[in-house]
Amino acid sequence: MEEGIVREIKEETGLNINEDHLRFWKIYSDSSRIASFPAGNILRLITAVYIVELNKTHKLLCSEESEELKYFSINELNTINIAETHKNIIDDYIYKELNPKLTI
Repeated sequence: MEEGIVREIKEETGLNINEDHLRFWKIYSDSSRIASFPAGNILRLITAVYIVELNKTHKLLCSEESEELKYFSINELNTINIAETHKNIIDDYIYKELNPKLTI
């Protein structure tokens, strides 16, 4: 799985990392994680979350599959539209793992 993650990070962002940069964090698999798509498909999502820590800001290259790609501060995350299936993951990481003293 890690090999695929490294490949996708390269394809989607232009970042060159290796498997040593990945740290497995958590799996989200509860039955409430449902997504519907324009073609009519409805899927249950299981998400494996890995953390990649960068020592500096790298230039990001947006793939054809994305409209925009950029870095955000924690405060800026509250001002953008995040997919419902991703919001709780980001909140868990920020408020439970990264800094449990912060509040939502």
